[in-house]
Amino acid sequence: MNLDEPNRSNACDPLGTAARRELSGRGLGRAKLQLKAERFERPADFDLHACKPQNDRSVTVRVLFDHAVSESVIETRYFYLHHCEMTEAGMLAELRVREPEEVLSWLLGWGAGMHVFAAGEFPPMRIKVPESPDYTPANPTDLESVREQFLQLIKTMREVEPSLSQIPADVKIEHPRLGFLNAKEWFQLVCMHFPHHLRQKERLDHMIRSGK
Repeated sequence: MNLDEPNRSNACDPLGTAARRELSGRGLGRAKLQLKAERFERPADFDLHACKPQNDRSVTVRVLFDHAVSESVIETRYFYLHHCEMTEAGMLAELRVREPEEVLSWLLGWGAGMHVFAAGEFPPMRIKVPESPDYTPANPTDLESVREQFLQLIKTMREVEPSLSQIPADVKIEHPRLGFLNAKEWFQLVCMHFPHHLRQKERLDHMIRSGK
């Protein structure tokens, strides 16, 4: 609908009856429209296909959806939905946003069918990574070697932490199960591993006690 030209069928009714009905249907029946004198001039060298908007969606929100709603989530083709992966516990989804509030209403609409991971929280499921020495190092031979490795880890973490703020947030490396993570997220992952392995230990202790 072009609002710049009056309806030629009725000079006394610039918008025309049909146009006003359409505006009313859109909730604009009482809106006051005013034609401005300013005009936009498109630059001569403007190329829409070459225009790339700035990607400032640097915040990652990870959600675990129940299997019952996973297909419906995919069908929405939600703008902020960046990556999805099916797991035993449900569909692990990654959303890229500027602020978490941008997706709050959408997430709440799924009710109990989804679980948003809090900062520093591991997904409530078992994550199996590919067989590789990088992910499954050899078991230590004695307690002292474990102690030395922990002390070395603490030393390395303290040395690396001050440089994290200098690494761009959009520079990421893929984790085999958690998607692409930036430097700060990889750093957080180290801290998240400790309670994760404690839960593994609790599960093993329970199996031993129960004889299973």
